[in-house]
Amino acid sequence: SSNMPPNLPCRSVAAMLDLGYFHPELRMYKLSDTLYMKPAMAWTARLADRLTAISGHTRDDLVRILGVPREKITVTHLAADAVYHQPVSPEAVEALRTRHGLARPFFLYTGNISPRKNLEALLEAFARAKGCADTELVVTGGMAWSQSWSGWVDSLGLGRRVRRLGHVDREEMPALYAASLAFVFPSLFEGFGLPVLEAQAVGAPVICSNATSLPEVAGDSALMLDPRDIDGWAKALEAVAANAQLRAELARKGRENVKRFSWQDTALATLQVIEAAARG
Repeated sequence: SSNMPPNLPCRSVAAMLDLGYFHPELRMYKLSDTLYMKPAMAWTARLADRLTAISGHTRDDLVRILGVPREKITVTHLAADAVYHQPVSPEAVEALRTRHGLARPFFLYTGNISPRKNLEALLEAFARAKGCADTELVVTGGMAWSQSWSGWVDSLGLGRRVRRLGHVDREEMPALYAASLAFVFPSLFEGFGLPVLEAQAVGAPVICSNATSLPEVAGDSALMLDPRDIDGWAKALEAVAANAQLRAELARKGRENVKRFSWQDTALATLQVIEAAARG
């Protein structure tokens, strides 16, 4: 946990996901949560004997923002769950398309719609991508920020080309990734960026932001862009939609990339940190 109770009677290890609470310009969390979590995380970072961080980017934020000694932190990456590594049959993909009415080729975004996810820029790029006129943008995730989302879609005239599915059962997600032209992830800030690995494990090409932890997660396996370069995103969407060879190459690179991450490695690294803390 990123917020440790006071007066623990034993040595402790705290897991740090990200320091989003310390980046108020991205408006990731409610003010009340931020006012509580900032001092709680600073307290935890100071008092825990060891820390784990889910990315090198989070580790660097701990050092830079909270002044944590670098040697106190161990990076323990995340990984795609086993369900995303199972083959997805053409029948499963077709059944999903029928169930959700996804007859046209589509780009896929999964996650919430908070400002840090940068979806307003993605929508604008999608509207500018004239070579994508026959495609849709499909979005999953909670219904927070619904008013902002509807306003963005309507202002760009995308009402008939953007589909918001809301919550999709985890068991359906591999087929949804597999059905897409590509997974798109324009986020401004990620502690890790797990959906990138989920998409790649299934075999979906990935277009993603080059911000914060995402270059660490994707390496050279994705088409990576500045999240604020709307024209660049529009051109990338057009290129991926038009070029089956490019999609196949990105899918191949993605399948190789996910081999760098495993929950077994994460568990072993975490155990070693706990044992080191216990030894003092």
